[in-house]
Amino acid sequence: SLPGEGTRFLICVPLTLSILPSLTVEACGQTFAIPRSYVEEIVSAAGGQLEFAQVGGRRYVTFRDRRLACVSLGTALELEEAEAEASLYVILRLGWGDLYALAVDRIFDHHELVIKPLSPGIMQSGLFVGCTQLDDGTPVLVLDVAAIGYGAGIPRELHRPSAATIGASPAGYTSVSTSAST
Repeated sequence: SLPGEGTRFLICVPLTLSILPSLTVEACGQTFAIPRSYVEEIVSAAGGQLEFAQVGGRRYVTFRDRRLACVSLGTALELEEAEAEASLYVILRLGWGDLYALAVDRIFDHHELVIKPLSPGIMQSGLFVGCTQLDDGTPVLVLDVAAIGYGAGIPRELHRPSAATIGASPAGYTSVSTSAST
């Protein structure tokens, strides 16, 4: 530094760092972050506004007259399941509108988190998009909610409606034409 000219600092930040608004949740005693851009709503089973059904091997929750596939975060991550039934659900929106309910044990708070890349070994699981540290120093993995939904059988084929099919739909509905390509 030179007297009268100030001090110049140069900070190099990797491009792989980003700030992500997130919701922190707990499953089986471990804390995880969910990108807020996926969070549609948080609901509790205690209010009596949810109905549950088991169809085949899949559990469904009916919320606001819409039946949603229900995925337990503990089960999806192959963590030890708690004995008690989950009572908190995060309704997540995927792609072009598909919704599913993610069952969690606790919901903590919203945070603006600095996301860092994970090691290649952890990234291979396909269930996480990064990691971070909370203000208290707790390390947290950031969930890839789309991959968790897909892993639980939520359809992978999310299609953008074309202008031609939207015009041919009844009022208030969007019809989607699909084609498979391999």
